[in-house]
Amino acid sequence: MTSLERTGSVDFFFLHIPKNAGRTIELTLRRLGLSTGWAGAADCAVPSGGVLIDHGPTAKAQLDALLPHRHDLEHPQGEWYARAFKFAVVRNPWDRAVSAWRDLLEWRHERLNVLTGAVTFRDGCAQLLQQHRAGLPLANNDPRFGRQSDLPLGEMNVLIRLENLSSEWSRVLRKLGVDEGELRPVPLFASVGRKEHLLDEFDPFTLAAIEEVYGADVTAFGYQRPS
Repeated sequence: MTSLERTGSVDFFFLHIPKNAGRTIELTLRRLGLSTGWAGAADCAVPSGGVLIDHGPTAKAQLDALLPHRHDLEHPQGEWYARAFKFAVVRNPWDRAVSAWRDLLEWRHERLNVLTGAVTFRDGCAQLLQQHRAGLPLANNDPRFGRQSDLPLGEMNVLIRLENLSSEWSRVLRKLGVDEGELRPVPLFASVGRKEHLLDEFDPFTLAAIEEVYGADVTAFGYQRPS
């Protein structure tokens, strides 16, 4: 039983940015009976229902490969893309960096491949800063450490801050044609975006390093250095 029911067929497009609650959102959409997937990868294929583009540096390439005609309003893909509700979630770069680092702590072999030799978060920040200043890919192109502002977010209708996701989710549901009824929405975002002593990982060097490495994200999404 659910208080959320589909009221219509809505085409939508969700751009999943790693470490920004993408898996939770995907599971929620499926739970609500909203189709997520791809009808075909042919050059002229048009999506059926919803589309999810997954993970970091390859997102733009995926989008170009799957919807090469999305900006051509005379093409079926362009017509679909123009009417689809397109959204993504962005996150405070400092919080996101800590979350990505904690992922690596759980998987030591990943840490060795992604941030070679990094034992502490400070080590990881130092490597990211060095890579940034040298113009090298961040963290061996691991999407969890990619810059959010590098993605085609300007094509989205709505950008939601992860910190506001719980309060903004109702707006997304309405856009997707979901009727909340008289009961509150399914509380799947109660813990998303919460502060889990993230500032414990920071000192003046790591705060400044993340600000320099992800300065484009800080500017694009209006975030400020934690204090």
